[in-house]
Amino acid sequence: MYRCGKTYQDRPCDNGQQGKVIGNSEAPHATGKSVVDASCARRGNDAQKIVWSRGAGALQDQLQAAAGSGEQRKLIADVYAIRGTSSAVRAAIETDCVQEKEKSALAATMLGGAGNAPSAPSTDMPRKADDSGAEAARRADNAARANRTAAARKRALCGDLKVQSDRNRSSQRGGGDVAQMERLNQQRRATDSE
Repeated sequence: MYRCGKTYQDRPCDNGQQGKVIGNSEAPHATGKSVVDASCARRGNDAQKIVWSRGAGALQDQLQAAAGSGEQRKLIADVYAIRGTSSAVRAAIETDCVQEKEKSALAATMLGGAGNAPSAPSTDMPRKADDSGAEAARRADNAARANRTAAARKRALCGDLKVQSDRNRSSQRGGGDVAQMERLNQQRRATDSE
C-alpha cells in the first residue's frame, strides 16, 4: 500500500510523486493449517450433510434406519452427539478421524516394533502382543468417545442452565410480591450452584 499525498493506492505513485510505503498487501500465509486425509475429508462432508438433514428435521433413528453400513450409523451417532454449526461439526468429525488414524498408525508401529523383538520364546507371543495392542487401541477409542459424549452432555446442560437463568432473570425484572421474588431468588441460587 502506498500513500501518495493525501490518497492511498495499491501501486507506486504516478507522475514522479514521492510516495511512502505503508504496508504489505500480501495475504498472511496459513502456517498452522493441517492437512486432512481424503477419507477424513469425505467423512467430514458426510457429517455436514447429516447436520443439514438434522436441521431440516430428520431424526437420528430415521437416518440410522436408512444407513447402509455400521460405519455410517457410527457417523450419524457421532454427529448427533455434537452440537454446533455444520462447519464446526464437520471440523470436529475430521479432527476425530485424523486422530483415530494417527492412533491406529501409532499402534501399528508399536506392534511392528514388538514383532521384531530378537528373542521371542514362542510364536504365540507376537499374536498376544497384537491382541493387546488392538485391545489398547479399542480401549483408547472408547475412552475418547466417552469423553466426547460427556463433553457434549456438559455443553447441553450448560445451555439449559443458561436458558433457565435467563428466564429467571426476566421474571425477576418483571417484579412480583415478596413470596414470588423469594422463590425466584432461590431458583437463581440453585441454578448458579449447578
